Amino acid sequence: MFSSVSELIIAIFASIYVFADYATGAIKNVVGKGYGRVEVFLSKLVSATVGAVVMQLIMVLSVLICEAVILGGSRLSADVFVAIGGYTAMQLLLSVALTALIVTVGQICRNLGAGIAISACLIMFSSFVTAGINALLQLLDINVNVCDYWILDLISNCPMENMDSSFLIRAIGCAIAWSVLAIGVGGIHFRKADV
Repeated sequence: MFSSVSELIIAIFASIYVFADYATGAIKNVVGKGYGRVEVFLSKLVSATVGAVVMQLIMVLSVLICEAVILGGSRLSADVFVAIGGYTAMQLLLSVALTALIVTVGQICRNLGAGIAISACLIMFSSFVTAGINALLQLLDINVNVCDYWILDLISNCPMENMDSSFLIRAIGCAIAWSVLAIGVGGIHFRKADV
């Protein structure tokens, strides 16, 4: 249900949303009014995250509607809705972390083209990079699977049903860690950067 296409849509949305304030000069006005820079960055992040979550929920709803229209909804039972609910909740949590990364990239770039390009490359090619790192680590006899901790690999490998507790704990921990890292880097950069 959640794919790199939906992640790419969110990346484009978040990049445009972050860049718009720089393009119009609104960010100078907001910071000039005395609002704290970290608060301004966090408000931008929260707004982009809410937008991303709403887009993800619309995508889930559209999949369910298409299922009902095309296949008659015969497979939509209570068990399926419970599985979809758990899967959607996990995907939304992981998408929050992804949005934090994308907003931070956009805020650091401050260029619409660069923000979208970097975010798109992050979404399209990072799984190849993590797979390459895993192969290198195996050659070096280091038993660490980087894919188990990278947010986009967690999004694509999230099981639709029968989500075991080890995946659940790892995904929640990684979502929190990547969110905190992105918020920290973005907040520090925005506090010191010239607007």
